[in-house]
Amino acid sequence: MLAFGTPSVSISRGRTRGLLWAGIIAPILFAATFMIDGFLKPGYSVDNEAISYLEVGAYGWVQQANFIIFGLLLVVFLVGYMRVMRPILGQGWLYAASVFLILSDIGWIMSGLFIPNTFLGPQFTWPAIMHQIAFDMVFLPLTIGWLILGIKCLFTRGWRGYGIYSLIIGIPLCAFTSIAVINLLDPAAVAGIIGNQNAPHDGIINRVMLLIAPLAWYIISAAIGLRLAKRQPETSTAQPISERA
Repeated sequence: MLAFGTPSVSISRGRTRGLLWAGIIAPILFAATFMIDGFLKPGYSVDNEAISYLEVGAYGWVQQANFIIFGLLLVVFLVGYMRVMRPILGQGWLYAASVFLILSDIGWIMSGLFIPNTFLGPQFTWPAIMHQIAFDMVFLPLTIGWLILGIKCLFTRGWRGYGIYSLIIGIPLCAFTSIAVINLLDPAAVAGIIGNQNAPHDGIINRVMLLIAPLAWYIISAAIGLRLAKRQPETSTAQPISERA
């Protein structure tokens, strides 16, 4: 009796790596889009205006789509990140961090759905207020997620460096995010510090903050995840075997 069949096909590792690649593609695509759009958009000041104001006026749909696609790709990345980090963090710590990370991803999507008013204009219409809420929803949960990951990794053998890195970017951003929340509740309390104002080089600061904090963290975390996925055992599916006498 002869048995005929096909070799087992690996599925899990390839899918996980594909999910993790979204964490590298998303920040690069997001940054390239808002950089190019900022220089090409008529009447827009890269030096003074935050990237959210790219959503206003001509070709505003470009940045709106950029926010939404970025958020969706980060959701894809998070699925792969949870897979590879579960053995490192444990289920409880991983789920706690992931809840806040997914809230941040939703905040990016909301940023593209709700458009602010013009630069230096009043931000009291409901879409503009929702955009401010989306801003806080991006950074406050993200900061908490980083702190959770940082504390856990700090006391996990072999992961102290990643833990320190997450804390280094999470703690300062926590202070900034707290001010942003106060600005939403009582703008007068933080006037001159944050808000819709003509601050020198505010647009540049906005871009630098994005590049060195969330965008860099996602790329580094995705790269670490890809390395872990390569080391972890494959999950295979056995193909049906046909027999004949």
